Amino acid sequence: MSRAPAGADGIVNLLKPAGMSSHDAVDFLRRISGTGRVGHTGTLDPMAVGVLPLCVGKGTRITEYLAADRKRYRCEMRLGIATDTQDVWGRVNFEAESGFIARLTERMIAETAGFFVGPQMQTPPAYSAVKIGGKKLYEYARAGKTVDIPARGIEIFSLDIKRIDMARGLVVFEAECSKGTYMRTLCHDMGRMLGCGAAMSGLLRTASGIFALEDAHTVEALEAAFSSDALPGGILTALDAPLGDFPAVTLHSEEASAFSHGMRVKTSTHDAARQTAGARALCRVYGDTDRRGRVFLGVGRFGPDALRAEKVLREL
Repeated sequence: MSRAPAGADGIVNLLKPAGMSSHDAVDFLRRISGTGRVGHTGTLDPMAVGVLPLCVGKGTRITEYLAADRKRYRCEMRLGIATDTQDVWGRVNFEAESGFIARLTERMIAETAGFFVGPQMQTPPAYSAVKIGGKKLYEYARAGKTVDIPARGIEIFSLDIKRIDMARGLVVFEAECSKGTYMRTLCHDMGRMLGCGAAMSGLLRTASGIFALEDAHTVEALEAAFSSDALPGGILTALDAPLGDFPAVTLHSEEASAFSHGMRVKTSTHDAARQTAGARALCRVYGDTDRRGRVFLGVGRFGPDALRAEKVLREL
């Protein structure tokens, strides 16, 4: 078995292939890296392809911050049907009457898409990994059980129609959205509003936070990288790189050591960072030491008069 090189802490940008679940992706990286400390930052449908950030080693401790990142997708939607899974791989439970789609216009489709831009409530699909009562929704669905699924607040920041093929009943669009947004459900809801039904027929995630499709690594590339004695450059993204929205605080000497051991640090000299942090109150904390230079220590949280350690990722 391969072993992750010493200090292999960070985030891997996996180009997830179709047919691989997010859980499968985690198992894959555990196997090739030889470490059990691997986690994903949010599920991506098994039939979807594209960007899936995987956290390795100490990277698993910042998963919660990455999960909140915006996502970008390129989605294909098939008009004329609805299914139990809200994609074309599910069981069809509705078909539009003959000739209905031919009466739709591109303007009608574009106006319907525009309706879904902005903050809104979305009900997750029955076949999803959302948990209710300690069980995932797809577990209930596969057992033939129905449960009340509460709607959740999401936001579609942009939704741009790229191609409409009325002859085949296909619509391709690109969307940027908040965490927890289901493209399958977006397709389903647009189809319901159009009156013809719709199901997702293809999905490509092009970005998740700072992680972009053009920088993603294939399964084969990662297998080769982790089989070497030292990981090639660019495979692991540094722990602090995805936290660029958090203001940076640099501590000196004793302050840095105190923070890295979980002690509170006075923040009178970091008012600008506190103001930038806003209500979230989180910041990236670095230590400026004579021996090691500037090093990333972890995530801090501002209090009324002190900075406390939220996540210590390196001790001095």
